[in-house]
Amino acid sequence: MVDPDRLGWNDRRASEMPPGEDLVPARVAVEHRGAYDLLGMGDDLAEGARVSADLRDRASGRLDFPAVGDWVAVRPGAGPRGADLIEAVLPRTSLFVRRAPGRDPRPQVVGTNIDTVFIATSLDGDLNPRRLERYLAVVHGGDAEPVVLVTKTDLVSEGRELDRARALVASVAPGVEVVPTSVTTGEGLDRLVELIPEGRTAALVGSSGVGKSTIVNAMMGREVQQVAPTR
Repeated sequence: MVDPDRLGWNDRRASEMPPGEDLVPARVAVEHRGAYDLLGMGDDLAEGARVSADLRDRASGRLDFPAVGDWVAVRPGAGPRGADLIEAVLPRTSLFVRRAPGRDPRPQVVGTNIDTVFIATSLDGDLNPRRLERYLAVVHGGDAEPVVLVTKTDLVSEGRELDRARALVASVAPGVEVVPTSVTTGEGLDRLVELIPEGRTAALVGSSGVGKSTIVNAMMGREVQQVAPTR
């Protein structure tokens, strides 16, 4: 069983639950077309939850529907063929959106209720101040805390290169914590764990090839993300 408290459930969120003795809280882990997989309802992952007709009628647009990271009020087994029904989306503490693919102008929710966003950039040529500024703007706009990860520190032979990277990050992100990391040497991994205490939610973003999947696998202690060769 996944304890809701470990997922970020607290007294404030409990006070936001709509009335109804048969409603239980859950958190959206995966969004499919018209269906959602939920955490915190007793099983490791409750699959195939649906939006209730009442919630669908109240929604005025995409942003009113559940998204990954949302806390939702669920009526277990009340839907067709025993599916769990999502009756309400609880207030969000952070929201990340992007423009939908193609010509659709409507915003698409990427994630919600994220506390910390790790922005990964590597020392093997990826460090780009303009790109970093764009990431920081998105994180601040979503009301989350940014942390910059300078990855692959084992690839540099001199500390001066890391010092230059720190100075570059400080020039575009004053006050933002910088964590040098290397999965090869283990540098910085303990600090990442400290930055995600129980009950907090983190996201990891960055360009392809900066080591995101490798970091996730190292922190999980097993391969949960496929690692592609760096080109």
